[in-house]
Amino acid sequence: MRRKLIGFGIIALIIVLGLGAICFDGKVGAESDRWYLPVSFNESANWIGPEGSYDVDFETCAEYLVGASEWSSYLTLILDDWIYATQVRFWFEIADESYLDIGVHQSGGWSVVYEGALYEVISVGGFLEFSIPDNEEWLINGFRVRVYSDIESLYVAVYECAAWGRYTELVGEGPQGPQGPQGPQGEQGIAGINGTQGVQGEQGVQGMQGLVGLQGAQGEPGECDEPDGLPIWFIVVWIAVGVLAYFAKSLMANVGLIFTSVGGIVLALAVVDMNDVVKYLMVAVFAFVIGFAILQILTKVERF
Repeated sequence: MRRKLIGFGIIALIIVLGLGAICFDGKVGAESDRWYLPVSFNESANWIGPEGSYDVDFETCAEYLVGASEWSSYLTLILDDWIYATQVRFWFEIADESYLDIGVHQSGGWSVVYEGALYEVISVGGFLEFSIPDNEEWLINGFRVRVYSDIESLYVAVYECAAWGRYTELVGEGPQGPQGPQGPQGEQGIAGINGTQGVQGEQGVQGMQGLVGLQGAQGEPGECDEPDGLPIWFIVVWIAVGVLAYFAKSLMANVGLIFTSVGGIVLALAVVDMNDVVKYLMVAVFAFVIGFAILQILTKVERF
């Protein structure tokens, strides 16, 4: 029985050491695909309460009243950093007779993700999801939506929105920041349906790249804000306590191993951006080690 426990303990340590190799700048499992919420919005003319579209509160929303046979202005939303995205989604309150224009912001400007009727989009749990064309993965730092009314007037509400993707180390170039003021000119140009001025205005909207250039006043590319992960130092301390508990056969070391393992479970469950498989594998390893430490303690108490 004791040999089996030793074998299981060695396997557990190997698993944890392997997980330690799956790290991102000193953190385990910190890179994963998930929904990323915007953190701010660009000037969105005539939209009321744009921040309500990403505050994780379905009691608030961004609102707009679209005139008959008119496009709304863009609701332009900015992410915290660049991500490799495959989808964007919106939770609307909107009439079926509406038409949508969904776009994402790449380093070279705006790219269209969807243009078409609302009724052609399938709702997923209340959200309307729009995939990047050809199931590709685009590097983006913002997205936008505008709505066309095919009736006399149209009330539009956007309750929540997000982009599906993963973080990247790339960031916007700081020196492009001063281009930001050109954005409002593009906003006006886009409002002209099928108008030549609207096409010219698109160049102005590219000024948004400056606004989301992470305020690079020094013009130096930085690193992305890392999602919280399980620190490597904790893994090292946990392994050290485990080795001490087994070889020294110390009662206090085993108690310490139980406490550190419980802490590991709490940390693993609290990490938002850890891959689920890695997360629950680590929880299982911590739970096994807690059981191992308890057996060690019981064995030592029986000897007394």
